[in-house]
Amino acid sequence: STTQNNTLTNLNASGISTGAHNWSVTCIDQTTNSNSSMNRSFYVDLYGPIFSEIIYSPNSSDSVDPDTNLTFNAIVSDGRVDVSTVILQYYNGTDWANSTMSNTSVSNYNVSITTTSLEVNYTFNIWANDTFGNSNHSANQTFASEIGRAHV
Repeated sequence: STTQNNTLTNLNASGISTGAHNWSVTCIDQTTNSNSSMNRSFYVDLYGPIFSEIIYSPNSSDSVDPDTNLTFNAIVSDGRVDVSTVILQYYNGTDWANSTMSNTSVSNYNVSITTTSLEVNYTFNIWANDTFGNSNHSANQTFASEIGRAHV
């Protein structure tokens, strides 16, 4: 881009791909004298956090009775920036609810909920965003809360 002497100029760029990028400015006058700025760098992050090892306990169908306290654990990470918020989203057969998960160490998050007093099928997923505002959610998973049966 070309500008006149002593003119404040803003340049906009779009369509920049994810990843690390460098930029600098070089000025050349009419007599071909030139000067360049130092290289500067920036990073474009377009992706939200990723999830692994999403588990809940107790997790056997014999143990998930109505009015049971369940603890959900997940590893949530982002390769470039910090994870900002992690939420367990779950459907208890009647309504969707959200429970904010606590960061217990590095990329480990957990939260506990109590199942309803009825036998129902639950659906849940994990939603998270990073400090750049990019979000992602895990695939829905299901489990049933049912009154345990005696084993003979």
